[in-house]
Amino acid sequence: MTEGASVANLCRGGARRASERNAIEWDGGEVTFEALDRRTEALARHFQETVEPGRRVGIYCENRVEWVEAYVAAHKAGIPVVPINHRYRRREVEHILGEANLDLVVRDDTAHDDLEVQELLAGVNTLDVGDAYERAAGRPAALIEPRETTEDVIVYTSGTTALPKGVVYTRSTQVTSVWVLQLAIGYDPSDRFLIFTPLAHRAAQPLLLCALFQGATTYLLGQYSAAGLATAVRDRRVTSLPGVPTALRDLLGLVREAKVEPMTGVRHVLMTGESVGDATLREIRDLFPNARFGAAYGSTEAGLVTFLDHEHQLEHPRSCGRELQGVEVRLVGDDGLDVPVGEPGEIVVRGGKPGTYTVAAGYLAPGGGIESFTDEDGWFQTGDVATVDHDGFYTIVDRKKDMILSGGMNIASKEVEEIVATHPGVAEVAVTGEPDARFGERVVAWVVRRPDATVGEEEIVSHVATRAASYKKPSVVRFVDGLPRSPTGKVLKRALKADASEKTGV
Repeated sequence: MTEGASVANLCRGGARRASERNAIEWDGGEVTFEALDRRTEALARHFQETVEPGRRVGIYCENRVEWVEAYVAAHKAGIPVVPINHRYRRREVEHILGEANLDLVVRDDTAHDDLEVQELLAGVNTLDVGDAYERAAGRPAALIEPRETTEDVIVYTSGTTALPKGVVYTRSTQVTSVWVLQLAIGYDPSDRFLIFTPLAHRAAQPLLLCALFQGATTYLLGQYSAAGLATAVRDRRVTSLPGVPTALRDLLGLVREAKVEPMTGVRHVLMTGESVGDATLREIRDLFPNARFGAAYGSTEAGLVTFLDHEHQLEHPRSCGRELQGVEVRLVGDDGLDVPVGEPGEIVVRGGKPGTYTVAAGYLAPGGGIESFTDEDGWFQTGDVATVDHDGFYTIVDRKKDMILSGGMNIASKEVEEIVATHPGVAEVAVTGEPDARFGERVVAWVVRRPDATVGEEEIVSHVATRAASYKKPSVVRFVDGLPRSPTGKVLKRALKADASEKTGV
């Protein structure tokens, strides 16, 4: 399956098969597979000659070709690479610089408008890719044969609740994550990929590697906007699109304003993140009439876990699919025992020995080494609550930490969100719990109205009360201009709760 394979060798293979095809395109430039292969060999040689043994290479760039070159070159050099989200600021960057044992950081001149970050990087050995290429041009990297458990990349989590944690991927988990995705979707060399989420985020990296391994072209969108995304899909003849729910909703907004035509050239839409609901899903399918849709569930630590294919999506619109080949999934209660079919339980995942399949090896431990996040039998607790039916289709109920306990009743915030979202006056919604003197917690709905909508609190409460048990209806509805989100589009409920606490004192 993936035995003996590595990112370096698979990238070399893709370059041989598609040497004259563009590997990477961006606004204002392009590079062929042959040129990318040549440049990354030289950069890898530079890394091998300058990076101290046992240390790592960091990347702090926007989505541009230098990021791709540094990432591939580090793999060819056999040196662990640490992508740093270019949206991170001083607190996060300082934490990573202090923990990850970086010998140097590859940077560009666009991602550092934050003066405090510039000050931090001034004290670090940084590298301009172009200069390194000139110094090592024509000298390929010494061939490295990594072991299955050789550390390949450290991906830092988004850090929505604390400082980012470094998740360690080995040679095996890197390659397997791409193999699993390729098996589920079926990309081919004629596909044209588009990536607009930060490359430092784990979800984007398997897509990039799928394209590089296949010899397919990837277009990197720098600064995200709905209009820019729509233009890129049309002008760059994109066939493969990551279906981040926020971006898809943005595109639907342009459709409603008659600014976007159906995108008939798109063949694959891989949906990740929260469920979009039945009505929105139908609109999305109309926008991409020729596309095959897939929905995936996973995490930075567990990798891809489940996948819902095109044929079953309309039958199971809220499902995240069945477990992927080679991945074991269980749903357990608070006692650690498996729950009955149809009952909610926490998702626990196992994929071979940690670090040898999809589940990462562990967290980067302070002072070096790897801190395991699985139990002695290799099971990883995701913190997500789901149900499974008799046919093996999983449906996410909520984050365990986002379950609301009100008057002794468990309330899934996700369920209330889905109900509120069906109101025609609602553009977006998030539901949180808030301390309540009588019930312990109360349900709070944070609502973004659609343009020109006048829906009020009473209408929202009534809308939920007629569609669910009365204890699930919001006690409070707060109307906001927008929902705070992480760089990858996840709603930051912690920020909403903090804002409410500051204003109400509870």
